[in-house]
Amino acid sequence: MMTLTRALCGATLMLSASLHAADTANTGYGSAAQAATSTEVHLMPPQFGPVVGDSTKELLTRDKLDVTIQLEVDSDAAQTLLPTWKGSDGKIYGYRPLPMGPTGKPILFVNYTQERDVDYMAGGGYNEIEFYMSAQFVGENSWQFEGKTYNAAQGMFAVLLMPSDLIPLLIGRELLGTPKHLADVGNLVLTKLFPTDESQSGWFEAHDVHGAAFIAGTLRNVVPAPYDVLKQGLPTPKALSAEPGWGRVKSLEPLMQVMLWKYVSAANWVHDRPDVNVNIASPGGHPYEELSQPMVGDGFIVFPNALSAVEHPNLAPALLAVKELVEKHASPFPGNTLVRHYSNSYRAQDFHAMDSGPDTVR
Repeated sequence: MMTLTRALCGATLMLSASLHAADTANTGYGSAAQAATSTEVHLMPPQFGPVVGDSTKELLTRDKLDVTIQLEVDSDAAQTLLPTWKGSDGKIYGYRPLPMGPTGKPILFVNYTQERDVDYMAGGGYNEIEFYMSAQFVGENSWQFEGKTYNAAQGMFAVLLMPSDLIPLLIGRELLGTPKHLADVGNLVLTKLFPTDESQSGWFEAHDVHGAAFIAGTLRNVVPAPYDVLKQGLPTPKALSAEPGWGRVKSLEPLMQVMLWKYVSAANWVHDRPDVNVNIASPGGHPYEELSQPMVGDGFIVFPNALSAVEHPNLAPALLAVKELVEKHASPFPGNTLVRHYSNSYRAQDFHAMDSGPDTVR
């Protein structure tokens, strides 16, 4: 059990070091066209135009709570959440599931965050639920990063993010075109909710416009994790070998990272080429000044109420895809949840472009 817990905490700590260093772009729910070559950072909707600024500026949160639930998922089913495209050479490029779990399966990371006393929100705060998939990216074109040439990367592909406040959505998520939906994300309660359970348990929710929970996360058997667990080396996922139909894989960027797809359609809505279409990575992590005693436990997510496709036309299809993956093709494992509480935490938004987007996507 300790061996498994060490691996789990190492993997989840790695995720924590990269999750909030960046927020992402589109997934494969639509279609895209020829990539733009501009290196400007664009807001979405596109009429807001490009913005300039220091992408490495550190952001301070004085009180932060993270809960990460890891679920092993079927590789073929997970592929439906990841975008791919056929390159000019006829080979398939894009993202594919990366095995990371205890039994060699991809991992769906469900991350719940409470941000409090945030500097850029004038001391305000927000909640957020995020879905990430362990994935490998194979690009059609190589790219430069820190003096080296790459054409592949591995890390976490952001599928969907749901903040509870408009400010972080506009300031951070829109800059990179995150697949997101403004949701009423309820607070986490780390208290006993089950009378027969003698250990610590918890619950968090995301609500629709009527206050009904459409996502709920459950935690049970939450116990302190010793610090020496977090000192273990990070797991190194096995790189996927080249398969028929996939593009070249000759190098991988070091460490795990958040991988993004920034897509902005043409402003005139009839042009066949988008304004921006580029794959992005956020390498490395960010330091935390103070970290409380981490806790580990068992967790899962459920979907109590279906979303109305009429009231939520953009979110409903994406969430349905995640829901079907979890309910039909996901499984938890012992100690699959890590709870961390930070104070005076910093994160730096440092990104680099990996590859131009495809002519067409699935």
